[in-house]
Amino acid sequence: MADDQFSLELEAGTFYDSQLVVDEIDTQLDAGDLAFRLGADAEFEAIDTDAFELELGYNFGQTLYTDSDEFNLQSHTASVDVGTRVIGPRVGARYAFSHYRLGGDALFDMQSITPSISGFLADELFARAYYQYADKDFSTLDERDATANQVGGSLFKFYNDNAGFFSVAGRWEEEDAVDPALDYDGFVIGADWRIPLAGGRGGTRLQLGVDYRDRDYKAITPSINEIRTEERLRGEAELTVPVTESLSIETGYRYTNRNSNLPSADYNEHRLSAGVILEL
Repeated sequence: MADDQFSLELEAGTFYDSQLVVDEIDTQLDAGDLAFRLGADAEFEAIDTDAFELELGYNFGQTLYTDSDEFNLQSHTASVDVGTRVIGPRVGARYAFSHYRLGGDALFDMQSITPSISGFLADELFARAYYQYADKDFSTLDERDATANQVGGSLFKFYNDNAGFFSVAGRWEEEDAVDPALDYDGFVIGADWRIPLAGGRGGTRLQLGVDYRDRDYKAITPSINEIRTEERLRGEAELTVPVTESLSIETGYRYTNRNSNLPSADYNEHRLSAGVILEL
């Protein structure tokens, strides 16, 4: 096996959350807590030619709160990515299976298929468009079982010998759940800016991001006796400082303002984080 066929990234860190939330089930705790996080991301390029690409991947994530064990979230995602560049741009598709656990118990499984097309439109200008179909199967909350569709795209403008970029992205999304009160459609728009501070592509860098999400729900939510409304604004900043060629330190801040007439989905969150990343 060639060394450049396989890559492994390991992450360990800590963060403080001012608000403990699980968006997938609209659960929150109006209290802060310190947590630790562990992560691993492995990729294997089985085939890498212009005619055909095949990549296998696995991602693991775990959060561990010091006081609120019921908010510990664990994720496992296995994926297969295929593509070809025979016609110019890359045309591909990704299948992923994810398993999520909350507080030690199974939460839900999700399968998704994402065909996409991507390529450079001009020098340093890259674009991607995709469609995604997903199926969610909750372990106990059967009313949340759902199918979802997304159509989206992104545009990247690179600069400084590709060390930095500015990007904009957007998507339309809709979800059809067993419980009609959870059906919605909506959109997400966002922008990111990576600013190289020193050392070129692999050097110290600052990344800023912002996104806005709006959802229109379709039926009355019994607990509030009206149709649910929701908007979310999120902004974040992350500083990455390489220590060696394979080891980096990351620090970050994230702010989330989720505005909804459903009390369990209405909150402001501040998150401060720090960690190390090892690339093998």
